[in-house]
Amino acid sequence: MIGSKMSSFQSFFMLKARMLYHCKGLDKRYFEKCQKIAYESRGHFRITAFDIMWNESGYRDKTFDLRYDKMNDEFKMGILYENNRKLKSLMKISLMADGHIVAIDLEEYQYSTNSKKYIETMREHFLIAKMSGKHCMIIVNISEFDRTFEKLNDLMEEIQKILKEFSMSNIHIVGIQGNSNFSKLDPFERMPHPLFSKLTCTEAIIEFRKEIVKEIENTQITQNNEGDSLVYAVMGKEKIGGIGTTVIGRVISGSIQFDQEVKITETILSNVKSLEIFHENQTKVNRGDFCGVALKNVRMVDITRGSLIGIDPSHTFEAIVYITHSPKKGWKVGVTPIVFSTCVGEACRVIEIVERLNKKTKTPLVSKPSNCKENELVRLRFSCHKGIQLFSEERWRRIILIHNNKVMGGGFITLVGGTHYNENK
Repeated sequence: MIGSKMSSFQSFFMLKARMLYHCKGLDKRYFEKCQKIAYESRGHFRITAFDIMWNESGYRDKTFDLRYDKMNDEFKMGILYENNRKLKSLMKISLMADGHIVAIDLEEYQYSTNSKKYIETMREHFLIAKMSGKHCMIIVNISEFDRTFEKLNDLMEEIQKILKEFSMSNIHIVGIQGNSNFSKLDPFERMPHPLFSKLTCTEAIIEFRKEIVKEIENTQITQNNEGDSLVYAVMGKEKIGGIGTTVIGRVISGSIQFDQEVKITETILSNVKSLEIFHENQTKVNRGDFCGVALKNVRMVDITRGSLIGIDPSHTFEAIVYITHSPKKGWKVGVTPIVFSTCVGEACRVIEIVERLNKKTKTPLVSKPSNCKENELVRLRFSCHKGIQLFSEERWRRIILIHNNKVMGGGFITLVGGTHYNENK
């Protein structure tokens, strides 16, 4: 949630705070100070809302900037963009937001020619909210309350079923009447219904924001228990004539030596050609040093900001993954997607397709299938660099898989060992 669409200033402070927090001799207070600066500098809170459309034309999504006006002590909302999209792109859109609003128009549901399609569409949106780890809020627009009361009860019953199916709790459900323009909150009046929040839409959105910010602030970052194992975080890269690809970053743990063999993004082996700190050559750099590293036989396109460099054997973990995109022949063992985790994107490798699961019950259907295809729920085993633990969020326990700039899927991390997460939380 944090880091997916922060400004470069905010991202810098968060990445700096996270890296320095794990450097030797740095206490927790400095990290908390950097974290506070990052959050206070945000200045806005982004929400992605999806108006559900029952027809086949796609989903009408609106992305809003919710800004807090300190002078008047109120929130103001403005539309950033509006577009029709297909389900495959919705996951990626939801990653850009801090919260997820599902907007349901009761009148459209009542007069739709395919109510089952409408319910299935609604279910897909809740699935996206669940998979992306976002807080979710439901707004039900009731244009003619008396005439649609019976239909309203039917719809609320369907919503309850979906929430129970996905084990989603603490969901704000707000009923509104009349104007459904999210950028104008004043016309939103509370509607009397047992399942509706007692707050107005404006009040509910403010509480919605407070909950998410509170959860972000309470997030604990996993301690680095890997001793002196090398973890180097790339913050930038340059192409220098006569030298080749050079990365700039900080040594989070361990040390780097001249001519040492290192592994980049779990897939590329290279050797250190030279080390520099403030344009002075070094034979060795240690934990906490901000330095430039020239790498042998590495192309600029092979390394990105946020990549981790190390020397240790891979750490493996399992995850339940819903595949939202795949080629015709499906994904096979060996594919290297990217795990998005807050401020960094780290490559991992699919080393085993453990089993194909029933999407509703999550019970095994096929053991060790040869591939996994679009709209399938599968359990995959991954290998990744140990250092990714430094940037993994404990509370949301999620991964999003990207391949060739397309969303492959999202899932809930169910670790089989290691120190990525505290399983007792």
